[in-house]
Amino acid sequence: MLQLAQGWELHVDYSSEWLFFHIKGEGLDLESAPPVVDTVWSMAEEQNIYRLVVEVNHSTLLDSYLIGQLVILHKRSHLKDGVFRICGFSPENYAVVRIMNLANRLPNYPTREAAVLGELPRKPR
Repeated sequence: MLQLAQGWELHVDYSSEWLFFHIKGEGLDLESAPPVVDTVWSMAEEQNIYRLVVEVNHSTLLDSYLIGQLVILHKRSHLKDGVFRICGFSPENYAVVRIMNLANRLPNYPTREAAVLGELPRKPR
């Protein structure tokens, strides 16, 4: 576990081809905004792994700053021929992604395994 900023934690798991990040935080003020991009990207470069999966704790509320951090990570990973996926976002947090018109770019995979496989649940017909 890494302390990103006051009240913000980042849990990291590794595999040979993927890095998994779980963000847990409280507070929405910019003074305590966590440096997600800097921390995650330095770990990706350190490991030379650009396939990233990010989860956000259900008690953590997404704001425009955190969404911006996810968009930057998405762009950086694709520039390195990597993959950036999110998984397990709560309905409330994923609503923020939808409102910002990012749902096509950042689909919400139900689990890490589904994110790695790129398998979204099928919608009932």
